[in-house]
Amino acid sequence: MNQFIIAFRECLEAALIVGIIYTFLSKANLTAQIKRMWLAVVAAIIASIGVAYSLESINASIENESIAKLAESVFMYITAGVLLYVVFWLSKS
Repeated sequence: MNQFIIAFRECLEAALIVGIIYTFLSKANLTAQIKRMWLAVVAAIIASIGVAYSLESINASIENESIAKLAESVFMYITAGVLLYVVFWLSKS
């Protein structure tokens, strides 16, 4: 159940970011860039599936539970930093 809640929250955040970018592009009347945005969304979905598979295989290969938790926490901080950067980048536009 915890994985479902995390995945649902991440999908909501991604939809929010795509919605913000779409709104910005449509207000600026940039229709060609909207098409590129949707291609980028598809590419991001494919990349996310690839990264998820890679991280799952890495996590399965780590035998020490404390190292696995450390790697998980490092990735969570990296993700939070990227999202924070995107929020500030979008607020400047």
